[in-house]
Amino acid sequence: MTIQSPDNYISRVRNGYKKGSKILLIRSCGHNTVKQIEQLICNKFKSEFEQHRDGHEHFIGCFKRMIQIIRPTNISNRHLATQKIESSKNESTSTNKTEVSKMNYSKMKKDELKALCKERKIKGITGKRKEELIEMITQKDSTPVSAPKIEAETDVKVEPVVRVEMTTKLEDLETLKSVLENKEAQRGLIALYTQSQSECTRNGACGMEVGMSREKDQGAILKHFLGSRINLDIDNNLPEDYIIGKSKISAKHSGSKVGSPVKAKWTSADLSVKEAIDGMINAEDSYYPDLLITYLDTHSKKITIFCISSEENKNVIKNLKNEAFTIPKGNSRGIEYSKKAMNELLKKIYFKIEICDVDLKSGINPIERRIEMLKSMGINS
Repeated sequence: MTIQSPDNYISRVRNGYKKGSKILLIRSCGHNTVKQIEQLICNKFKSEFEQHRDGHEHFIGCFKRMIQIIRPTNISNRHLATQKIESSKNESTSTNKTEVSKMNYSKMKKDELKALCKERKIKGITGKRKEELIEMITQKDSTPVSAPKIEAETDVKVEPVVRVEMTTKLEDLETLKSVLENKEAQRGLIALYTQSQSECTRNGACGMEVGMSREKDQGAILKHFLGSRINLDIDNNLPEDYIIGKSKISAKHSGSKVGSPVKAKWTSADLSVKEAIDGMINAEDSYYPDLLITYLDTHSKKITIFCISSEENKNVIKNLKNEAFTIPKGNSRGIEYSKKAMNELLKKIYFKIEICDVDLKSGINPIERRIEMLKSMGINS
């Protein structure tokens, strides 16, 4: 079999590719040949992916997860005739196909039938007559295949791309990482952070309300790039701020130096700090969110983003227990991660992103911005 160039396959899906999709490659040829084809196409697609990665929203994600090889188990390397693989067949169709298979297998030698049985992992062939081997093979052929309806041909075929949902939490974190690494996303994030810095600054000092504003800035960027794949409509009583796929993300922002403690939980007026801490220590595994901690250093003009998985977050809290938290002086409703906990968390980051040369003090004066908005509405003094 001649191995063809994958250029045509790649060009056919490039324009129609959607975020979250996968390319389905159907194997219907020998093991060694298909391995070469898979590697050829994987390498080519990786090359195309890398070329478009920077700022190209259609190519957000890990290229390895965009390629899925489907290997139908009931296609013989000896028999590559085109056939339909379906999850259900009616009796008459099944009977006709069985009779045709028996006729074809009867032309094969006993040694060939044995080899075919081994290839299909059919056991108990020792001492069997030719007719019995044929019966065992045809029974294997008639076994339903738990695969989507596809058409196998004697060459590799690229099906129209389809939407595939994220299946693991690590894939969700990779999706989050790919957005935050995107240069256009970073440009937008800097612009929004800069405006929030200006809005929440009075007499040269930035107020506490900037934390919620920055969370909305980050949420807006993620929503813009991920669309329906992210949920921002989260109850205030829950520890997470965003949900991406199956992953709950808790967003933390700090204007202090990298490694400084961040808020672990805000408590309500009717819940004591002790109860809140006990609740976090003794919570079920599903309670703990992934952490997305963002440090904004206006002096060094740098933004540093850390992601810590929910598993590591849980382990630090469970291991340190009460030592994982502190209560800032003069603020009885805010619980922070302790310095000890922060040290442990930052040893176990899932990813780290740094954005340099960021001027967060160049935002438009909030009063002037509002006056300009009034003028644009035709409201004159």
